[in-house]
Amino acid sequence: MDASSLVEDLALVYLTHDGDVFACPQFRFGEGQPNPDALALDFVNKLILVVEVSTGQNVQELGDRISSREERWYAGLRRLVSKLGLGEGWRLAVHVFVTESSRTRLLNRIGGEQEDVCVTTIEKAISRAMDWRIPRDVPGVPR
Repeated sequence: MDASSLVEDLALVYLTHDGDVFACPQFRFGEGQPNPDALALDFVNKLILVVEVSTGQNVQELGDRISSREERWYAGLRRLVSKLGLGEGWRLAVHVFVTESSRTRLLNRIGGEQEDVCVTTIEKAISRAMDWRIPRDVPGVPR
């Protein structure tokens, strides 16, 4: 297992820690669709989370993917939600994990905080994933 796979796994542990979120790495939700690192379902908050993890310092490409999230991920996910009959009320969001040193650059690249985008540092995710005693806030989008 390489380091980036380990970081992706720890990010998913962070999201699923409380048992209310299901995550599937490399989930394919449409033919020809660019797939995110993972897809997560937050059953408590009825959120479908596109999960991206980046250990690199260059956030330009990640920022571009987030900025084009409607065409890149959301359109295909809406078709899938409809096809599966998940029902009304499910919202789409992106949860991104980046290094502490990249967080500000990424937020600047995407125009700041977004209602449907949560940016968590990898360092925070690792810290919480490794300590089961720390209560965690909601894994989806900040309220």
